[in-house]
Amino acid sequence: MEDNKFGKLLAPLRKEQEELNAKKLQLTTELNSISSSLKQLDSAISALTGKSAKKQTVKRKQQKPAATKQVVQEQVQALLATDKSLSMDALKDGVSRKLDSLGYSQMGFSLRFKEATASKSID
Repeated sequence: MEDNKFGKLLAPLRKEQEELNAKKLQLTTELNSISSSLKQLDSAISALTGKSAKKQTVKRKQQKPAATKQVVQEQVQALLATDKSLSMDALKDGVSRKLDSLGYSQMGFSLRFKEATASKSID
């Protein structure tokens, strides 16, 4: 009953929420790419000058962020919007590949996928 009352109000809010989440994902990916480029430039400059602008420390590879349930849900919905007849395995593989291309790690993906597909918000 409440969904009918607020349905007209919720639709534009959810659309804006999806747009902002997509933009956030894009900017996060872009930020990671820029950070990586800066690290490469810093390394090249220090190799050419023999000096380092920053104190040399043991560098560890920067970890990719783990995808949240909401991010996985968005990707599941996006894939289902293009093809509703996907099997669960094909859907899981597609979402996994998409998250990898967006710069997310696979850590915790299996659990997030189970949570996302068990949720009632999946059509």
